[in-house]
Amino acid sequence: MIQIDHISFSYPDKTIFHDFSMEIGQGERICLMGPSGTGKTTLLSLLTGHLQAESGSITGIGTCSISMVFQDDRLCKRASAVQNILFGCCRGMMPQMSFEMLQKENDRFSQMARRDRVICHLDRVDLAQAADLPAEKLSGGMKRRVCLVRAMLSESNLVILDEPFTGMDSAHKRQAIDYIDQSLCGRALLMVSHERQDADTLGARIVCLS
Repeated sequence: MIQIDHISFSYPDKTIFHDFSMEIGQGERICLMGPSGTGKTTLLSLLTGHLQAESGSITGIGTCSISMVFQDDRLCKRASAVQNILFGCCRGMMPQMSFEMLQKENDRFSQMARRDRVICHLDRVDLAQAADLPAEKLSGGMKRRVCLVRAMLSESNLVILDEPFTGMDSAHKRQAIDYIDQSLCGRALLMVSHERQDADTLGARIVCLS
């Protein structure tokens, strides 16, 4: 369990959290909702250590392995969809490795994960036909689906998704939601979304920030 106890955090011109508490149970699904500027992405940054709370504590996160879809896609633009997924999975397990080391490690990792397994997952989000296209050739919605597959295939016990459906049409969004639901396999989920229906479809508890 991850416990957020009475944290406070401010930017120079705005207080985002004051005495805020929340917990994430093992295997629990949570959807963060609220207007822009209420701290949804800030909370994710506090959990992942990119920001530090001014007071209060966050416990349990140190025992978690995390896979994440960020607001920005963070893809290697000249690498293919498959390569980005394999590089990302390696980076998630070995974050201190250089890009050159990751390329070497990818040879070993691809033997374990197998290219056809990655393509099978891409097919589940209607991207098998784009498996070998470089990321720079993909549309915005296609890039988001690559990022989603990368997060779901990475070893983790907490999956964090920051507005993962940006740029997707309704059909691909529904497909992506089904893919998340079927791929969590007991892992906890913390997702930022503006649509209550997304939370309802995934059976997620809604936490509203204001």
